Amino acid sequence: ELLGSLNKTYNVGIYIRLSREDDEKTYESESITNQKSLLLQYVKENNLRVYDIYVDDGYSGTNFDRPGFKKLTDDVESEKINMIITKDMSRLGRDYIGTGELIEKYFPNKNVRYIAINDGIDTFIDNTNNDIAPFKAIMNDMYAKDISKKVKTSLHSRMKEGLYVSGRCPFGYMKDPVNKNHLVINEEQAKTVKLIFDLALKENTYHFIAQELTKRKIKTPASYYNYVWNTKCINTNCISQEYGVWVDTTIKAILTNQIYVGDTVQGKTKKINYKLKKTVKNKPNDFIIVENTHEAIIDRDTFNYVQTLLPKNVKRPEKKRFYLLDGLLYCGDCKHRITIR
Repeated sequence: ELLGSLNKTYNVGIYIRLSREDDEKTYESESITNQKSLLLQYVKENNLRVYDIYVDDGYSGTNFDRPGFKKLTDDVESEKINMIITKDMSRLGRDYIGTGELIEKYFPNKNVRYIAINDGIDTFIDNTNNDIAPFKAIMNDMYAKDISKKVKTSLHSRMKEGLYVSGRCPFGYMKDPVNKNHLVINEEQAKTVKLIFDLALKENTYHFIAQELTKRKIKTPASYYNYVWNTKCINTNCISQEYGVWVDTTIKAILTNQIYVGDTVQGKTKKINYKLKKTVKNKPNDFIIVENTHEAIIDRDTFNYVQTLLPKNVKRPEKKRFYLLDGLLYCGDCKHRITIR
């Protein structure tokens, strides 16, 4: 009755979110099904009309780049909904700055009523729960930070044990079907790795090796990872998209990767903080290296000798010709600068 008396008509947007940051103890209680059941029961008891249900399953609350949430705000902008209900504030978000901005500025500016059931928050009613909402937002943020630290510590511990915890396997290897944290040789790719080292032993340059592999129509790592090429052939001499084009940086990365002697090398990058996906490179001294964790593709003596043959400082040759838009074009997929030739 109170809800109905505050406004004649409410078009409700139910927002549900679940992510991996919810530990095992709370995962079941925070499940999509349980959240939906609770929110629909609340709507029914208060005679409200649901316009739509917005769900983000598997998305962190530390940022608001979520498809369900974006659709929710789109419907707010188009005035399709004027009330948003969540189970609690943490479902809306765990970033205290972003959550506070929504509750204290964005929703009031759009005349949208926000209710967090378990926290007793209702932005259209003057109560003490609304007053302490900023503190709850900070606590939710601290929870996300604490979980991030625990996950980071756990990953570092597993890395030091020699367990492979990265998502994508290095070229030449694949995950052991029996143990996902152990690498086994991918025979087809391993042949290419061995060929690259053989060519390097003959003191060939990165560029020569890349051209040679492209000429032989040997598949690049990107081709194995189902990379989608957006470029179209403009003449009959272009390389088949099935194989891709080898580049100097890929050759260098393979020739200098200690993984091929049977050592696991991890921790090469780190996130700036728990709220951002952006990563920065660690110094070599901070890498986590565990020797003899899997079968080697290249023997250690050969690998060490190849390192002595590699150029230490590769300088770009002076350009003989300049093109329009040279230096301004980047690949839409991998974000690397496009070379024009």
